[in-house]
Amino acid sequence: MGFEPLTKLLPHTAKITGMSEQIIIAQALSRAHRVIVKHLGESAGTKLQPAYIQHKTLYIATLEHPLAWQVGLHQEQIIAGVNAESPYPLIQRIRVIS
Repeated sequence: MGFEPLTKLLPHTAKITGMSEQIIIAQALSRAHRVIVKHLGESAGTKLQPAYIQHKTLYIATLEHPLAWQVGLHQEQIIAGVNAESPYPLIQRIRVIS
């Protein structure tokens, strides 16, 4: 009996179960946080939390209105930063929720 290498099995299993899309979105949320810190600073990174992606919209949670305004000012840079490392454009717009 032969064994299948794990590196070949995981991508196939992820594709069948739909996990690959979830993994891509999780990576994009992590990347969004890094881009926010890069453009808005470390203090904003602690107060802004990328929550989820739905219908090509990145939802970012915050309780501070001035930070929501800054996200709007840097929206193009954040979108470009998130989409830069993904296999296809994941987001087209950003919504800030509180």
